[in-house]
Amino acid sequence: MLKLFLLLFGLGLPLPVVAQSNAGGSCYVTCMSCSGPNPDQCTSCATGYIMTSVTGYGPGESNCKSCMEIHRLTGGECTSCSVSSCSSVKCYSGYYKIGNTNCASCSSKHSIKNGTCISCTASSCSSVSCNEGYYPSGSTSCSKCSSKHSIKNGTCISCTASSCSSVSCNEGSYNNGTSCPLCDSTCKTCSGGGASACLTCPKGRYLSGGKCQACPSNATCSGGTSASFSCNSGYHKENDGCVRDKTVSSCPARMTESADGRCCINK
Repeated sequence: MLKLFLLLFGLGLPLPVVAQSNAGGSCYVTCMSCSGPNPDQCTSCATGYIMTSVTGYGPGESNCKSCMEIHRLTGGECTSCSVSSCSSVKCYSGYYKIGNTNCASCSSKHSIKNGTCISCTASSCSSVSCNEGYYPSGSTSCSKCSSKHSIKNGTCISCTASSCSSVSCNEGSYNNGTSCPLCDSTCKTCSGGGASACLTCPKGRYLSGGKCQACPSNATCSGGTSASFSCNSGYHKENDGCVRDKTVSSCPARMTESADGRCCINK
């Protein structure tokens, strides 16, 4: 054999291809035996792979492919096949078998009001995922959280059949996890109990340091998140209140300005 190789090499003729075994690690991983190290040089395939001329899986693809590569499925994998057909499939979560050769989505087969079927057979749904505000009542339906769990001053928006896990609170109350206690009477909305946890104020008050302060005399307070007040016409801010504007600038001799600054009076 060595003499034959030397002769052919000396004459410039191509050397014969000698089959290799993957036991020595020289073949591509999908090959059992090969004529070279490249992916498309398999002469027999490793367990789980089939020899095929099917292409289109990218550069450097092997001529030994898995059933999953040869037969591409939506919602599952082909686990047993020939080159021409798939004979067994494994479906992903949320899909069911159509015979032994395909998978279809549970949601397209079984319609669930206010939810989605996530596990099934062709004949029935066995598990559901419910929309926000609903919970699974059995394996085939979804019921409203607010009808199952009554929340004072609010609404249950997330739950199981046994308990409410999240609430939406009405104005004038705050979220305490699974209940809605009332805000302090001075607050319109709040983040917690007490007069210093106000977020917004009713009309007639203004927000200062988390408290809804009473509007001073001769002032207007719009409420909400407003952090100040405005003095009515004829008044101006002074300290924490509103005082009347002066109407005289100076007084004649032997007279003095009145306390409210609106006229001159005898000394």
